[in-house]
Amino acid sequence: MLARMWLQAGHEVVVVTAVPGPETYEGARVVRQWSPAILAGAARWADVSVANGYSRAAVIAAQLMGKPIAILHQGYQLISSDGLGFRGRQFHDFAFRKDLALAWHESPRVALKAFANRTFDEFIRRAGRRVLHVVPSRHGCRRLRLPDAVVMYQPCNPEVIDALDGEPPSPGERDAAYRHGPVRFFGRLVFEKGVDDLINAFADIAHEEEVLRSANPLVLEIFGEGPERAALERLARQRGIASRVEFRGFLRGAELVRAARTASVVVIPSRWEEPGATIAVEMFMADAAVIASATGAPGEIFHGHGRLFRNRNVDDLTLALKAHFADGPVYPSPRRDEPWALEHIRSASAQVLERALSKY
Repeated sequence: MLARMWLQAGHEVVVVTAVPGPETYEGARVVRQWSPAILAGAARWADVSVANGYSRAAVIAAQLMGKPIAILHQGYQLISSDGLGFRGRQFHDFAFRKDLALAWHESPRVALKAFANRTFDEFIRRAGRRVLHVVPSRHGCRRLRLPDAVVMYQPCNPEVIDALDGEPPSPGERDAAYRHGPVRFFGRLVFEKGVDDLINAFADIAHEEEVLRSANPLVLEIFGEGPERAALERLARQRGIASRVEFRGFLRGAELVRAARTASVVVIPSRWEEPGATIAVEMFMADAAVIASATGAPGEIFHGHGRLFRNRNVDDLTLALKAHFADGPVYPSPRRDEPWALEHIRSASAQVLERALSKY
């Protein structure tokens, strides 16, 4: 997505990645191998390097070549050794001592590596030469303590952008979705996404459907794959709602937009503080009714445009689901000038290159 935007703006783009595939992408040359020498050569050639995700190796290569680099942060590596805010399913909430204590619990070697990474990362955060920090939300800017960072929200997938060009749902279609549509989740099935919290909250209301809505049984549809799937299926059986929970694969493009618009509500139940969350941007632009965790980018995007609940609080999520069915859906009201709208993301992507070049 970034390569496409920069190519359309007239820049020459070379992508260095370890992911196999073709050697070109829409006019960009793609180097599909990774080594320190290759990174150093790419940094020497380029006017600006861009690390899509924090890469210590890319930062070192650019620094050695005396070239600027823009770091597009997708996590919290600068303030936590794991980049997520938790280890072994225990949240340290970015507290340095607790972070290292959890790392030590894994092994002294892990703790030593964590300490070394934190020391290096703090140096880059405070005094990295020719380093431009780019964060995917205002929340990320505050959490990473980078007041001068460029804020560039994560763009929708191009296929979703194309699908959004169609007509939005009519009032009648919205009402039918609210009354008869399922509760839906889209995303990876991993611990930090909080899908088990959603299943527990759904179980708490599933047997109250005679109060909440009597038209048809309430169903939870989970679109995604990941290592937590077996545990989530087991949890649904334990809560006695296996027949009400359907697991399906990932959706993209027009299918994702259609599923969002025909859901009664889409839930983004993230436990961790999502720094960016492309899915939140996509759901906002699709005009879907959303319940989202409050701390992180989804809460920032859906503040006043959906229902929010406290991260990791199942009771709060249960109340939000009950309010949705008792009081009606809350839809976003896009003005199309939000900082996560496509045109603003394009503008921010140009600013990234301009700001980085100014560091020569």
